[in-house]
Amino acid sequence: MTAATSVDNVAWDLEPLLKTSELEGVEAFLASATADVEALEAYRGRLGELDAGELATFFDKVASFNDKLGRVGNYASLQFAVATDDPEVGALMQKVQEQGTVLGSRLIFIELELAELHGEQCAARLARFGLVPLVAAILLTLFVLRLPTDPGMYEPAKEAFPVILGQSWRMMVAGIVAYAVSLTLNIWIFSRLQRADGRFVGLRGFVAAALSQIVDTVVFITISFYGVRPIAAIMAGQMTAKVVLSAVLVPAVIWLVVKAGRRMDAG
Repeated sequence: MTAATSVDNVAWDLEPLLKTSELEGVEAFLASATADVEALEAYRGRLGELDAGELATFFDKVASFNDKLGRVGNYASLQFAVATDDPEVGALMQKVQEQGTVLGSRLIFIELELAELHGEQCAARLARFGLVPLVAAILLTLFVLRLPTDPGMYEPAKEAFPVILGQSWRMMVAGIVAYAVSLTLNIWIFSRLQRADGRFVGLRGFVAAALSQIVDTVVFITISFYGVRPIAAIMAGQMTAKVVLSAVLVPAVIWLVVKAGRRMDAG
């Protein structure tokens, strides 16, 4: 009897990324990431006043948020890589991307405050430090790929593994490049627009955020999907969403931070 070689029923176990069932895991991690953002927002206007211990706690919360968002992002990306025509998987991917964009926009005040408090060079150094966990994730993936497979592993699954992880590899590289380019550009534009009198800080923040997010979208989508699927429509949608969010959230957040800071100074 000839052994079946179809991969129709082969599925990757991605639940360790979420530690629970698919939808419950995604919802739980997104809810937890939202709670992290709400906790981080309590630091608005106070980053320059934190001592070493408080600053360590703050960045621990930032790391926790990035880990949770990274887990659900990787989960959704890997699911989408093998089921691009599944509407439920596509909806899951869109949900994670949209909520990730919204949550990330709420934390834009961090880089803006650091740039204001410690200058462009310090903010740029901190941004580069953020590349460390991203590079570590790629090195870990490369290490896992080089490990020998289980001799009893289903042969079609062995063949499908590099296809699936290859898509994830492009996305991880895209994430690193897009992060480095867009955040560096954001800091550079914001610093170039700086005024001695501190006026129009909200407008400066919006311009820097909007332009850098447009570049972020172009870089990420091009590296991730060029040659695999049409990218113009994806770019247009993400650019529009990010610019609108930057216009709505960034000036409002900066205005609130500045107002709170002035009130504390007056008190």
